[in-house]
Amino acid sequence: MTLPKKGTRRVRFGETHYDWRIRKTPTYVQGVAHSPMLLAVQASEEVPRSVLVVDLVISRPDNWMAPHQTGVTPGIVRDIIRRALAAGWSPLGAGPQFHFRYAVEKETIGTIFPEPKPKKTAPQRVRKTRVMRKLNKPVSRDSRRPGITLNRNPHHSRAADRRTPPESESRPLLRVPRRRAARLKSA
Repeated sequence: MTLPKKGTRRVRFGETHYDWRIRKTPTYVQGVAHSPMLLAVQASEEVPRSVLVVDLVISRPDNWMAPHQTGVTPGIVRDIIRRALAAGWSPLGAGPQFHFRYAVEKETIGTIFPEPKPKKTAPQRVRKTRVMRKLNKPVSRDSRRPGITLNRNPHHSRAADRRTPPESESRPLLRVPRRRAARLKSA
């Protein structure tokens, strides 16, 4: 088994370069914090090599049950490589995976949910006013003469605009047959 090139990071220990990788997303078992985070390390040279699989004895920081902020840095990876070599891992020899256990301390860097930053208030938007061309006076959209509604049909000309009756003479909203309306008025 070898590590894919994509997504690996490189670290140098002694005269040898090593590629290391942690899975991008947790497996289901890692997500529910039943399995520890694993790290894979192998030598970068194109010779037969064995993979070092490291059990970090800590749940993944992005687990779903109790997220935390623990980082794995290149310095920690160098220390893992040094201890695995002392334990008998031969990176440049063909062979099976070498399983190694390394305890990483659970560090909380800052808080998990930081205080929200104060919102920056946007400057108030200045409303553009319309200006009548001839008189150079500002005009708002609702400054039409009261009581006049324009016909919105594009096929009619401006001459087809009609005047609405004052509010006291306005017709009822529901259409009632004339006979029934006469009965309602007399009652």
